[in-house]
Amino acid sequence: MSRPRGRGGARPGPLLGLVGRLALVVTLLGTAVLAGAGEAMAGAQTPDAAEPQVEDLTPWVAAEGEYAVRVRLPDGYPAGRLRARVFRVMEDGAEVRELEDPSRRYRWATYEVAVPEGASTATLRIPLGTGDPELLHLDPGVYPVLLELLPEEGETWEAVTYLSRLAEGAAPTDVALVVPVAAPLHWTPGAGVTVAVEDVARIAALATTLDAYPEVPVTLAIEPGLVTALGNAPGGAAARDVLASVGRRGGVLHSPYADVDAGAWAGTLLDPDLVEQFAAGTSTLTSFLGRPPDGATWVVDAGDSPILLGWLAARGVNRFLLTPHVPGGGLAGSTTPLYLDGLPTANRAYAAAAVDAPLPAAGDNPVLQANHLLAALAADAIGGGGSPMVLFAPEPAGGDLTTLTTLTTLLRALGEPGAFEPVVASELPTQSAEGVAVAQPPPPVVDVSTIVDDLARLRGRIASFEATVGVSDPQVAELRRSLLVAGRRSIGHGERARYVTEVEAVMRQSLGGVELADGGDLTITSHRARLPVTLRNTSNRSLEVAVSAESAELAMLGDPVRAILPPGATEDLEIPFRVSRSGDFAVRISVATPDGGFVLASHEVTLRSTAVSGVGIVLSVGALAFLALWWSRNRRRRRRESPPTVVARSLPTPDARVGSRYRRRPSRP
Repeated sequence: MSRPRGRGGARPGPLLGLVGRLALVVTLLGTAVLAGAGEAMAGAQTPDAAEPQVEDLTPWVAAEGEYAVRVRLPDGYPAGRLRARVFRVMEDGAEVRELEDPSRRYRWATYEVAVPEGASTATLRIPLGTGDPELLHLDPGVYPVLLELLPEEGETWEAVTYLSRLAEGAAPTDVALVVPVAAPLHWTPGAGVTVAVEDVARIAALATTLDAYPEVPVTLAIEPGLVTALGNAPGGAAARDVLASVGRRGGVLHSPYADVDAGAWAGTLLDPDLVEQFAAGTSTLTSFLGRPPDGATWVVDAGDSPILLGWLAARGVNRFLLTPHVPGGGLAGSTTPLYLDGLPTANRAYAAAAVDAPLPAAGDNPVLQANHLLAALAADAIGGGGSPMVLFAPEPAGGDLTTLTTLTTLLRALGEPGAFEPVVASELPTQSAEGVAVAQPPPPVVDVSTIVDDLARLRGRIASFEATVGVSDPQVAELRRSLLVAGRRSIGHGERARYVTEVEAVMRQSLGGVELADGGDLTITSHRARLPVTLRNTSNRSLEVAVSAESAELAMLGDPVRAILPPGATEDLEIPFRVSRSGDFAVRISVATPDGGFVLASHEVTLRSTAVSGVGIVLSVGALAFLALWWSRNRRRRRRESPPTVVARSLPTPDARVGSRYRRRPSRP
């Protein structure tokens, strides 16, 4: 390495602190497709191998130390030089932006090293102690460094990074490292809640990366439904177990079971559903960790309404993390502030520092992007803030490895002894960032009424299924999870309605083992009788059913007949009923769930009634009584109207009288 060729500009002044009383949130996008996940931990991968890339550098240097940067070169790179120009101290990033203007590049010192032809890497080292008197008195601060590759043939390559010089005994800066873990969820019959294979590979790479740095406590913001999905997906259980180990070392934030629009649900008819979402999420995460999740911290989403913030505060949330994606988040403030004044005084908001977008010279180099974040951390530490700080990791472009590699660089730097003392989100001091302004979020465009109807319909069907198979049936828990993921924000009303229909079809198929034997037609001779019914359960589970009969001329005596059918059993039942007339008429026999939600089997029989109607008997008796009364009255009237009849009788002779009274004795001889 050659000696400095010169220096210009003024002596570096004192560093201005960038942020006071802030929290750190490093966000990892969970939707990028990561190819080659097993190699992602190297921290030096890049999507474009044809361009030089910074693959490693010293994040910060103590009073006696060495600043080193290593650049990976493309294959067949010509001979040339690697040059580093150190500029004035960075104050709020202003000098960094000035580097884009060549006329305003105020150089402090220049270093360079020769690069032989065909070399794979080029390393430049700058001593910052007694070994380099030019920078011996470099004050603590963050200094922009312009890296240049000057080949003998071809174009010059440039990249901007930073040299962070720490002061003696610099106070630790707390770093609350919150890493979101998310992926689209799916529900399929038999498998339950699951996740795509490519998402399993991506999450496995993330879990491996986080687990490689146990000295850095990480707070996971993981969707509880994803924990269930990883357990159901092929190869996902191993990634889930690694994430559980990471979460036990640091912490896990509580959240709804699925990615629902909590800002739109709170304070509406979906409020009970939101309570159920949080309860299921807490239960899942408790089983996942072996202890309850952190229920006091919430990462504010752009659609979170003031109603939701109050709803959460009433349920124990007192730390609101505001990322730059949230209106009013970061340090820029808000033109329409909504202060958390309506919340209890114990609640505090933690603003995220608005990190500048990666400079064009940095391109998509993850090491430079990570160093951009580390430089802001170092600036705050040297400035004496000594409080938690929020940074937002650059987003990946397409499906490259930028985000994971950036996170790897940050973890490696935070794991080194230095001025940083990482903490988990639950350890953030509640007095930080008091009175931070939050912008009024735009009202979420969500048709709550359709969600209410769809969830109510599915909930009713699941209740019918549960009443039939019993609460302990394992499919009941699976169906309850299908209800939890039905309200996720990624699907609209049409897709949700189709989803509900599909889940209903699954339940119908599972309850399809009930058979109703055809007993043929039935003849009865009385008005009250019992209709015999034979049921068969061909399924492998016990089913509780309700049997009923329906006809225009038939009335059941009491409620539908309930029966519990063991697996493979045949059951004979009788349905008491009453008929209103004689004759032939159709009767439909139905077997349904106890609440009637699903009809499991049905058929029609012909009922022939020969019983005389009670009304007919009454009418017949009345008619006979009327005829008897009429005949009696008519006979009396005729007798009164007829003249009396005189009958002449002759008096008997004495002999006749004697003969009539006495018996004549025969004479004696």
